[in-house]
Amino acid sequence: MTNNVIGSGRIAADLTLRDTTLVQAQTQVDQLAATLSSSLSDQATAGTAVTSGTQSGFNLNLANVLPGNTINLTFTTNASHTQQQIQIVRVTIHPRCR
Repeated sequence: MTNNVIGSGRIAADLTLRDTTLVQAQTQVDQLAATLSSSLSDQATAGTAVTSGTQSGFNLNLANVLPGNTINLTFTTNASHTQQQIQIVRVTIHPRCR
């Protein structure tokens, strides 16, 4: 329906359903599934403070991170004292791609 050749009737309604309504519904279902998954599996893990010379930071045990899991880090910069956030997603590389 790129040129609006079919503008009314049953076929037009079916095309609108396919191209717009169902796409929006699928997006909402995907968001709901992601939220539900996170709420059932998210874990807060405390870091261990470490120091190396003049640098300091945290060491995190990420042994239980599975493909598709995300790691959300929030930190404050020393220079501007602004809070920053980083999200890291674990992915799996197919053996043929290695």
